[in-house]
Amino acid sequence: MKHLAAILVSFLFLAAGASTASAGVEDEQVITISPQSGVSYQVRYSCAAGTMHTLVRSTSGIRVIVEQQLLFEGVDSLPGGSSIAGLPGNDLTTLSKTSNVADSWAVLETLEGDEPLEAAGPTLTISEGVLDCPDYAAPTPSVFVPITPERVLDTRADTAVNYSGPKPGDEATVVLARTDLPALPAGAVAVSATVTATEASTDGFVQLLPTGTTPGGSSNVNPQFPGHTLANNAVSPLASGGVSVYTHRSTHLVVDINGYFVESPEAAAAGRFQQLDETLRIVDTRTASAVNHTSGIVTGGTSLTVPVADFAGLGDEPLDAVAINVTATETGDAGFLQSAATGSLVPGESSIVNPTGPGDTVAAMTIVPVSDDGEIDIYTHADSHVIVDVLGWYTNSDATASTSGRFVPLEPERVLDTRMTEDPVNCCKTAAPQEDRRHDFFTGRIFPAARATVTVNKLDEAGARDLMINLTAVDATDAGFFQTGAADSFVDGASSTVNATDVGSTVANAAIVGLNETNGFGLPSAAFQVYTQNGGHIVADISGYFTK
Repeated sequence: MKHLAAILVSFLFLAAGASTASAGVEDEQVITISPQSGVSYQVRYSCAAGTMHTLVRSTSGIRVIVEQQLLFEGVDSLPGGSSIAGLPGNDLTTLSKTSNVADSWAVLETLEGDEPLEAAGPTLTISEGVLDCPDYAAPTPSVFVPITPERVLDTRADTAVNYSGPKPGDEATVVLARTDLPALPAGAVAVSATVTATEASTDGFVQLLPTGTTPGGSSNVNPQFPGHTLANNAVSPLASGGVSVYTHRSTHLVVDINGYFVESPEAAAAGRFQQLDETLRIVDTRTASAVNHTSGIVTGGTSLTVPVADFAGLGDEPLDAVAINVTATETGDAGFLQSAATGSLVPGESSIVNPTGPGDTVAAMTIVPVSDDGEIDIYTHADSHVIVDVLGWYTNSDATASTSGRFVPLEPERVLDTRMTEDPVNCCKTAAPQEDRRHDFFTGRIFPAARATVTVNKLDEAGARDLMINLTAVDATDAGFFQTGAADSFVDGASSTVNATDVGSTVANAAIVGLNETNGFGLPSAAFQVYTQNGGHIVADISGYFTK
């Protein structure tokens, strides 16, 4: 991930130094400046959003974020003189930001009272900033080729695949060479896979990434306790050496490939993603909320056949595969769920969701080929209620050729992190009266029944219509769901992306999310939002986008 490489700061009696990285954040993204006793300023530039954020901390525990948005295109440096107003002593009752950077705007936050106050105290001045951001439009777009899921890695001794040796340890990297992957054409640029962590030693995270890149800038799976087993879909660009799996803390790993992306510089028929107007629930086996199902819980050891084309109204479309979110809930025991085109599923050859015990609720996004009749099978190892939400679908060779819906893989990049106690990203920036705020002013945690907005203007400029993201709920306020969608379209509670099962839960799921067209005032502002049923912190990482 490329990012803010350096910010040089001049200040009255100033001391500066690089911050200590936390999980998923690299050192050179942030620089901490301590201009006065008890107060520090941490400056970060968000490449995807095109914004610079400054986090102000005090020894009293108060934290405030101010934002400067760089609206002009092609910026690669911050002109000298950009400034952020300081604070007198430890008094954080007011904070404002001013700048002489062209086309930027000012933000004023107040902690008390309805009237904004003028900033008092010294001024922090940025004398030079050098931005090292990706060229989001540079990679060649690609199209998706679905396959019946194939296991390419299992580190467990009794079922080992492409691995020999002890259980991967802390901060270990397991490399999957191209020869370990399903037969790929020369133009393959990315893979889609279900990544499973099992027999975890403790809480941590697992990341799928191109071989040779630095781990830690994003995550895909987040084990929470010793022995935990859980899975998530992940998409990673392919390096010449293949892909790698990084374990932040010791855990066994299982990887199932469900498809790959092949370069398509021109218009193409097959393999283009078509987003639904909004996520559509097509199956719910629970009696109280049943959708297209009347026979109750799915018995362990059996498969549920889902006529996706009919249920989603896609019967006349040139359909090759579907992107779905599968939720197992009210489970009878630990086990797994598995999906494949109807008639091709072999129980136990792969998995998409891993309940850890009775009464569990866990969700995972996956991409599944459909049969000639537009159907898929979902197998449950143990009794489980099943919920299926359709995010969108992939075209087959009968579709009209187009350049829309092709996939551009990107090195994973964090675009949202609401944890002010860590290193926040693109977070909690909106100035608003206290009664209108949607996050805790001091921690960044999103309130129950509220939304967090993630702006990604630079991806919009590159031609993004939908994003491939990994959404992580962190330190949930209570059990409940987290839902994501385009900022101007989705309905709260109509579907779910991530399901927190307890207070303090940390759980992740992949998603494909659309972008809105305007900011509500008629001005361009590409964004998506995340709704929280009962509140919590939110982290979002992007791994690519689909073209307009």
